[in-house]
Amino acid sequence: MNTVPQVLVKQRIEKAYSYSDYRLLMAELTTTQASTGPLQNEDMAYYTSLNHQRMKRLDKTVKINTTLASLIESIDSVRYTNILYRVIETSFTLFKMQFEEKFRLPCLGKKQR
Repeated sequence: MNTVPQVLVKQRIEKAYSYSDYRLLMAELTTTQASTGPLQNEDMAYYTSLNHQRMKRLDKTVKINTTLASLIESIDSVRYTNILYRVIETSFTLFKMQFEEKFRLPCLGKKQR
């Protein structure tokens, strides 16, 4: 049975851009001097353009290890979704623990005496 976070992760993955589609979007936004967010102004267009330039540079200089690339390509989408869910769940748990410690809040679900 899928939990609510698992369902949300799956929905997000289904709507996600591939890297090549995202790069095309960035190129188009740079050409039209726009950004992806609701706030459309000169500053946001500049940041989009700057990020596009940075990604182009990384595309030219970063070389992915072929063994690592093969391993990543071998992971099927169900397994990837489960791995991603576990990463999100673990991150949330760690954040919650740090938050409770920082603000000295009692753990949720425990009764106070």
